[in-house]
Amino acid sequence: MKYNKNSLIFKIALLSISTLLMIAPAVSSALPLLYPAFSGVSKASVEGLITLPNIGIILGLILSPILIRFLGQKKTVLSGLVLALISGTFPMYASSFMMIAISRLLLGMGIGLFNSLAVSLIPQFYNDDEEETASMLGFQNVMGALGTALASFILSWLVTINWHMAFGIYLLIIPVFILFALFIPNDKANKTITKKATPKNREKINSKLVVIWTVFFILFIFYMPISYKLPLLVTSEKLGSMSQYAALTGITGLCGIPLGASFGILFKKLHDKIFPIGFLITAIGFLLFGFATNLVMIFAGNIVLGFGAALAVPYLYNWISWAAPHGSVNLATTIALVLINVACSASPYILNFLSGLLGNSTPRFAMFICAAAFILLTVYGLGHYLRVHRITSRVKA
Repeated sequence: MKYNKNSLIFKIALLSISTLLMIAPAVSSALPLLYPAFSGVSKASVEGLITLPNIGIILGLILSPILIRFLGQKKTVLSGLVLALISGTFPMYASSFMMIAISRLLLGMGIGLFNSLAVSLIPQFYNDDEEETASMLGFQNVMGALGTALASFILSWLVTINWHMAFGIYLLIIPVFILFALFIPNDKANKTITKKATPKNREKINSKLVVIWTVFFILFIFYMPISYKLPLLVTSEKLGSMSQYAALTGITGLCGIPLGASFGILFKKLHDKIFPIGFLITAIGFLLFGFATNLVMIFAGNIVLGFGAALAVPYLYNWISWAAPHGSVNLATTIALVLINVACSASPYILNFLSGLLGNSTPRFAMFICAAAFILLTVYGLGHYLRVHRITSRVKA
């Protein structure tokens, strides 16, 4: 099959799988419906249904390279989509908590099979153009926001029916499967591209990658609370209903799309300055949550937070592509994604531990803890920029 990597339909198909990367926790707005449905199960276990897919994603990331070796990249992606579709929609007609928990684990595994490929396929196709790679990575982050926004809008209606229907958001996997199957070339074309770009050698890691992975890990520990603490803040303090919050999440997700799409343009102008700026903006977003007294402030916080993440996360992925040894981008990306999902799974436990240590376990105080963490990351990001700027100045001199 012939393809044109610069065509709009090719780019949409390539980026379409990114719409599903953050869809697993999108059902979190339905948590208030799940508590009474599983009254015999502890509250912590019910909340675990939201973070359980992250463990599955790790398993999928581990299995993905093995499947790629036997099936190829495209078939691995399609296999992951099928598994995610079947397991994601399983709770629509099931009532057993244990079976639903297993399906949530399998949902994450399906997403994990194509998670790293959603990022690593981009430099494979656009390895000859650094700015185009940066733009596509910016749009990759945008597509994640688009998928979350669309799922949130649909969920705001589905939760008014019953909790079973809330899991219907995973039917969004069907059009993604069709797009990827029809418009992405088979692995023969991909291998041709890869051979031109990188020689065959063993994948390696270096100290720069360890730093990037550490930043990713810390970032997502303190970013993840927006999925399990923010809904609790809204409902417990009566700032709004779960349906209103789900709709609001969808609106803010859409507002974040043009912000994320601007990453390529901002990168050309700001370069490494974008790193500390992204963290600072994210910290401001969490502060807005901490001081929120109504849904308007929650909305503003979501917009600010989304913009900050839209700058910091693509920069880190770009940094991986610069720092990874030749032929090791996929390995580096996979390890980053494993650590991200470990961070997401560990986030509730770490945040609750810190809250208990500081003597305040309210969701509002959790927002301030996250803000403080991102302020510290801003300081690190500023140091990184100054270090890179100093090295660049020496080279030019």
